[in-house]
Amino acid sequence: MRRSLPRPKIPMQTDALKSKALEHFRRGQLKKSQALYEKVCRADTQDVEALYMLGSTYAQSGNYCKACNILEKALKMKPDALPIHCALGATRKAMGEAEQAITHFRSGLGLSPENTDIKLELAGLLLESGELSEAESLLQSVIQGSASDAAAATALHGLGEIRHLQRRLDESVHYYQRALQAQPNRPMTHNRLGHALHSLGRLDEAIDHYRKAISQAPDFIVAYTNLANTLINAGLMDEADKILGKALSIDPDNTDAVASRVSVLEHKGDYDAAHKLIVPLLEKGVHHSGLGIAYANLCHRIDACDSAAHYLESLLQGQQIPDNRREQLHYAAGRLHDRLNSFDTAFRHFQAANNLRPDHYSSVEHRATIHAQTEVFDPAFIANAPRATHGSRLPVFIVGMPRSGTSLTEQILAQHGDVHAAGELAEIEQQAKILCSSTRGKSGFPACFEGLTRAAVDTAAQGYLKCLEEFAVGKRYVTDKMPQNFIFLGLINLLFPDARVIHCMRDPRDVCLSIYFQNFSEGHSYATRLEHIADYYLAYQRLMHHWKSALDIPILDLRYEELIMNQETTSRRLLDFLDLEWDPRCLDFHRSDRHVATSSYDQVRQPLYTRSMGRWRQYREHIAPLLEVFGEAEIV
Repeated sequence: MRRSLPRPKIPMQTDALKSKALEHFRRGQLKKSQALYEKVCRADTQDVEALYMLGSTYAQSGNYCKACNILEKALKMKPDALPIHCALGATRKAMGEAEQAITHFRSGLGLSPENTDIKLELAGLLLESGELSEAESLLQSVIQGSASDAAAATALHGLGEIRHLQRRLDESVHYYQRALQAQPNRPMTHNRLGHALHSLGRLDEAIDHYRKAISQAPDFIVAYTNLANTLINAGLMDEADKILGKALSIDPDNTDAVASRVSVLEHKGDYDAAHKLIVPLLEKGVHHSGLGIAYANLCHRIDACDSAAHYLESLLQGQQIPDNRREQLHYAAGRLHDRLNSFDTAFRHFQAANNLRPDHYSSVEHRATIHAQTEVFDPAFIANAPRATHGSRLPVFIVGMPRSGTSLTEQILAQHGDVHAAGELAEIEQQAKILCSSTRGKSGFPACFEGLTRAAVDTAAQGYLKCLEEFAVGKRYVTDKMPQNFIFLGLINLLFPDARVIHCMRDPRDVCLSIYFQNFSEGHSYATRLEHIADYYLAYQRLMHHWKSALDIPILDLRYEELIMNQETTSRRLLDFLDLEWDPRCLDFHRSDRHVATSSYDQVRQPLYTRSMGRWRQYREHIAPLLEVFGEAEIV
């Protein structure tokens, strides 16, 4: 970004010194360059070009304070010199003095309004300083101008970062993807796109982009730890452990990687090994949010929850924790204090966590969607709509509200020799989107289904069955426990008319409170406010009432409380519904070494317990907004 400054009239000998000094500078021989420029500046104290270059040599060698002093002196002599403003901006940025750096780059932009490099530098600083509106304006101007692919990709990445900070993750994904279209070899963009996709619950896509980041930058330690954390959330513990091994071979002291390995060991049930990893860091006084969360999740296994609670509180006293990390710490502290029966403290933390999350839920929009489902999938449409012709009975759909016992139900079935548990699959929603985009009916979900043809239904069903192929070998059933598939039961009835649906139910007050206590992905926009959760529950209940009267697919209501109080009777009823022989291993579901990729992973490793029944009573005085929405509604 360096431009030629006006050259003063100097003796031929000085001119030769400057030429030699510049040659040394270009070769990276900074000390030799400094010595010659110092000599020139002593000979001519008004040589602005020499002062500028002398300051640049000190900046390049890391002596930023001296560089700034020299450059400020040069700027006083030539206030409208663009190269000096840019050099000072870069030097102040390197010193962490963002405000001063912004001032100099703004001055530089005033002198050269179409300078793309300055726009990108300034936008980056403004983004870091939280001045998102001005940063966005600059980045948009870069994209709309005649920028190179590299500059456009940098601007698009910056817009992705802004939307990421605003928690508008669908838009951030869009900008990151456009950045990669302009310049595919951008490991940082792959990493940040992976992070956004993970937050949206799109784990497979996130994993793919983290792997691309690592392939493009093999020492990119952050991408390794992000990949490992996503693999943990996907239930792929062994693979996560391998990735963390690679990360720690690159940086053995990386606390992020150590904390993630603690999480892997805790998920695997190797609590002693997890504890041994934590102890040295605690003894050194390391303060790290990831370590605190892992410690909180582990503490009840090693009788250290009071210590873990103290550690979390000390972390939360820190002033420099980003909101997303602070949010995770509050969730962890809430879970810990709930386990310690410190219910008021627990609720305070859960409320703080949820208050840090954006409120994007629209009750009007959600109710309209549910109402449209009942209007489209009425009994007449169900009776006459095309059915898929494959005849497969392979899938079993486990649906209900989140936290209603779907993981427990699937874990019981997973112990049966004729059943494979596939976990939460996003494939039904994906097939619904494909159908909506290809149908000739009305636009928009669910009106688009009015134009379904048998060929389209067959194609969608085969697409879903292909997803199950890897699980289906030697099995009679494959379970899909995506809870929100209750929204798509009308479509499921057409795609799999011979399938079975297990509808998990639980006391709505316990369900809603448990949702409020979970750090769900951004797809659960209703989950951050008690009144929104109650509204969502009532809409779910209305839709399930409709499905039971309109559909011809068999649906079994399975109550969580009945399963807890009468385990064998209820488990037998579950197997009878699927025409399966009784298998006593289903009573020992907690002995399974299967990894559960949901927040219920710890519960399904234990025998059934009753402490979660009627849990809402412990928080009665805190949940007035929830109970108020329920009011006189007949909740079941």
